[in-house]
Amino acid sequence: MGFASTFAIGVSNQAEVAELMCSQLGFYVESTDENSLVLNNGALSVRLSKPSDFLPSVLCIDYSVETLDQGRKEMEACGFTASSEVQRPSLFRHELPMVGPFGIRLVLFQTFNEDELGLDTDLKTTLDWSPEAVQLAQQLLKEVAIDFREMARKKTIEDAEAMAVATGTMQVDLLRTVEAFIRTTPAFKQPSLIENLEKHGIKRQWIEDSIKKNERS
Repeated sequence: MGFASTFAIGVSNQAEVAELMCSQLGFYVESTDENSLVLNNGALSVRLSKPSDFLPSVLCIDYSVETLDQGRKEMEACGFTASSEVQRPSLFRHELPMVGPFGIRLVLFQTFNEDELGLDTDLKTTLDWSPEAVQLAQQLLKEVAIDFREMARKKTIEDAEAMAVATGTMQVDLLRTVEAFIRTTPAFKQPSLIENLEKHGIKRQWIEDSIKKNERS
């Protein structure tokens, strides 16, 4: 089976469009022939071909920016204008549609994480969790760097729920949560985990018992 590799668009002024995309949007010319130019930015390939009834004539590109305000200023300097107000298709993504030379359309987008929005981590549990267990898990996950948080969340939730199923309780309580974090936290992070557990009011005896249990398993 083949695979999709390139977006194709029909334009009459290939050289001018290519110049704009290369100078302002981070593309480079990957290859050329007598009928088309193929541009690439390391993640996306676009083939600029001669107009035809089959090919679309409008190119729309998602364009990631640090902030929408700064991105808007930079694109306006290149001849783009906003076609609507900022849109918020989700809590974590804001967009600004823009139209530029040669009919190129951009959707500038800025993404946000839960820390920037001041939100607690969505644990995405499948079993019932006690309120105390949920609160502790969310507090501990806040201490994990955002780039590694989803992996830590997944491993810890799965471990805690597996223990709950194994014991037949089908509910994750505070102790199971403590045990799960100790079992899934790398050794070099254990000291800071223990410090955070104590900071959040977990009994020292619970922590020590959980560590011994993990060492025996």
